[in-house]
Amino acid sequence: MLKWILHDWGDERCLSILRHIRAAAAGGAVGRPPRLLVVENFLPESATAREAGMWVMYGGRDRTIAEYGELLQAAGFVVGRTTRLGEHWVAIEASVGPP
Repeated sequence: MLKWILHDWGDERCLSILRHIRAAAAGGAVGRPPRLLVVENFLPESATAREAGMWVMYGGRDRTIAEYGELLQAAGFVVGRTTRLGEHWVAIEASVGPP
């Protein structure tokens, strides 16, 4: 589970983190692909750049649910269910995709 991690980093660092997790999990469970749960705050799809809140030191930023999904897919995960946890939080379930 990753909770409140990805929003702190830019896209390249997020991809590195996710790819390392995927590589470590790839040989995991028998009969079921390993899963990852990502819990993050999110922006509405209509958010402006100003609302995205850029973190100066590390290049982090808030993202839309779709942008989190794109990062997960680019790192080799298959995005499953997304569950909104209130007004600004989301839990995204992802499983390790084929190599």
